[in-house]
Amino acid sequence: MQLLARTAEEVAGYDPDHLSLVTRSGFQDPLLTQIGLTLWHELEQGAPTGKIYAQTAAQMLAVHFLRHYTTTPKAIKEPAHRLTEQQIKRVRDYIQAHLAQDLSLAVLAQQTGFSPYHFARLFRQATGTSPHQFVMQQQIERARDLLQEADMPLAQVALASGFANQSHLTQAFKRYLGQTPRVFRQQHGIRADL
Repeated sequence: MQLLARTAEEVAGYDPDHLSLVTRSGFQDPLLTQIGLTLWHELEQGAPTGKIYAQTAAQMLAVHFLRHYTTTPKAIKEPAHRLTEQQIKRVRDYIQAHLAQDLSLAVLAQQTGFSPYHFARLFRQATGTSPHQFVMQQQIERARDLLQEADMPLAQVALASGFANQSHLTQAFKRYLGQTPRVFRQQHGIRADL
């Protein structure tokens, strides 16, 4: 309920103390189903950016609830501006500097001054990719660079790239690049026994 109240205030300018949900039972909502299944799939795969994805999905759900499941449906105020090149650069620089840390949608949004919901939408409009996909791409790139340049164990490469562990690195690396980190090292003439 805190997320819904905060979102009502941030994106609809609505006093959360006056927020009340419509009671419903036995209904189907295709968007809720789709978001829930996609979120479940992402989290079940153990994606390292699952937290950012979950936060983005939670924001989408909160806005959907505000629009369709409150006693007085709320109009969502869309920002009049897009992200500037400077704001995008600030976000990219922040991600690069903190890639090995547990990034959150709220912290990325703070780099631009927008709410997490508006930031996620504006970031996708500006870059063509969602914040969680962008972070994942950066993690893969960092891992690839470390695999080529550094002679360190895969577990260390994983942690330095922002992955929870070596298994997450291997899954993501294979999904994005079609091969495991070990095979990648072998193909680039780097010792694979690490």
